[in-house]
Amino acid sequence: MNRQWLIFVMCLFSLPVFSQQKHVYLNDDLEYISAKKFNDYRKSNNHYILTYELDSVVMHVQVQRVKRGKITLEQLAVIRTELSGFSGQSLPEKNIIVVNYHHGKDPCNDPPEDSSYYALIKDYLKKIQKKKDVSQFFVYNERDGIKDYGKKITWLEDKNKTLRDLFFPLQYPCGSFVLIDAEGNYYVQKGEYSNYYILDILRDKSNITNESSHIKKGETNRTPRRVEVRAIRQ
Repeated sequence: MNRQWLIFVMCLFSLPVFSQQKHVYLNDDLEYISAKKFNDYRKSNNHYILTYELDSVVMHVQVQRVKRGKITLEQLAVIRTELSGFSGQSLPEKNIIVVNYHHGKDPCNDPPEDSSYYALIKDYLKKIQKKKDVSQFFVYNERDGIKDYGKKITWLEDKNKTLRDLFFPLQYPCGSFVLIDAEGNYYVQKGEYSNYYILDILRDKSNITNESSHIKKGETNRTPRRVEVRAIRQ
């Protein structure tokens, strides 16, 4: 995804200025698509829209909320080395890697005032730490907002932006997660999710690779509460 991200950034700064804003459309791989194809995605429960406003253009991105794929063993080795080095923990080779990813502060991830939010995180940690074949990490791209999750979480910085560049090229509302098995197969959810959904996937590890009825169940999982709109100035 690095190449598409570079093209995306280059396009942002190479677009000419018009008296009226131009609307352009991109798919989940940050490739240009037609308005018709873009609107076809609206029929899928597995997509939502991010809109970016520049001085001269409005850029609409169709985000594929749940995505499966496979990274190379070399890429997996880099991820394992970084997570192990940053955390000071050893990662058993056969373990599934689980990353809860915080992109940065946004209106969607403001925690509620009551303590139930923190109780849910505590319960999630208790349950996932019992899984001996799983190595779980909380990772952030931008530090702003991580204190809102409470003091029980140990955060790691995505210092080299490896996870961001491979899985999360944009800031998705409320955070994201990725599960990666020992072969490099991954399951990504971009945008708002329940930690219990991660536990649900891990009950049957074939869910990481198999597009079965589980994906349909996932599509009914909570979608982002709102479209994220960010103003980007040239």
